[in-house]
Amino acid sequence: MGSTSKKRIVFLGGKRLYLRPRHESDVVYFLRWFNDPEVTAYMSTRYPTTIEDEAQWIRRDPEERDDRVVLTIVRKNTSLEKDCPIGVLGIRDIEVANRVATIGITIGEKECWGNGYATEAESLLLEYAFNTLNLRKIYARVLTANRRSCRHFRNTDMSLRRRSLSDTFARTIILMSVYFRLALPNGRNSGRNWFYDAETNL
Repeated sequence: MGSTSKKRIVFLGGKRLYLRPRHESDVVYFLRWFNDPEVTAYMSTRYPTTIEDEAQWIRRDPEERDDRVVLTIVRKNTSLEKDCPIGVLGIRDIEVANRVATIGITIGEKECWGNGYATEAESLLLEYAFNTLNLRKIYARVLTANRRSCRHFRNTDMSLRRRSLSDTFARTIILMSVYFRLALPNGRNSGRNWFYDAETNL
């Protein structure tokens, strides 16, 4: 009998990272990230989370698959054993009929902030959303105080569309959007998978 070696489970692969389905082994990372006030500062999470909370979140995945896709972001290393989960991202509120959805991302490993991992991961997910799920529009909601996320979404061609009413914390929510474009008016391929409508700066 030949020996079997572990292989990376790669749903979407990039240069420095890959996206894979969440696994029970991710719980220890989620528990640390989502109990860290710095990580959750601009999230809707306001309460402590437990191991069971995070485990249930993963177990619910098959039941919610028609409405969302959630993936773990894993930074590549020299071997599978050294690969490290650094965050989570996903598409939710998928409306098949209207071909729209909302995207979100969290980089939980703070040492990875500001290194372009979020941009690389979300670019992979946008390609999947447009080319595989056949969506035409992706939304992202970001608090104006979260300057890092605002810069990140601009780097992935997400742009300000309009401001909504302030939330209960008196922090404005930005609604950003990105569209899928099949071809230029002359019938030639644009060479890009999406374009954006932008009128306003923060």
